[in-house]
Amino acid sequence: MAFDLGNITTIGDCDSVITAANVEKNALALKKSNLSSDLAEMNPVFQASSSEFKAIDTELTGLESIHNNTTDPKTKLDYEKRMRHVQLRKLVLTERIGANSTVVQALLQLDIAQIDAQISTIDAFITAVQARKAQL
Repeated sequence: MAFDLGNITTIGDCDSVITAANVEKNALALKKSNLSSDLAEMNPVFQASSSEFKAIDTELTGLESIHNNTTDPKTKLDYEKRMRHVQLRKLVLTERIGANSTVVQALLQLDIAQIDAQISTIDAFITAVQARKAQL
């Protein structure tokens, strides 16, 4: 990419621009590091949540089966309470899985790729400013 650096007329200006560009680059590198860490933490959580979801679903199916085959009102009530408790756990887990979905992971990967492109552009800019500084 070509940068118009004709307005930079002193070595001091070059140094100031390079410093500002490096500050921006460091901020982007930190943001990339944070996003990469978030992405690395999401995958195991998503897999664990999916396994737990299957277990809860199996438990709920078993409770429903027993509830439907029981004629004793007190036992039915007991199983209804247990089913509500398991359904609540399933709801909470569903929300947690949604927060760690593959869509969110893909968007994080997109953000990281965009940051990489910005860092590359800043590097090219710094190289151009250094070349201008050498001319002065």
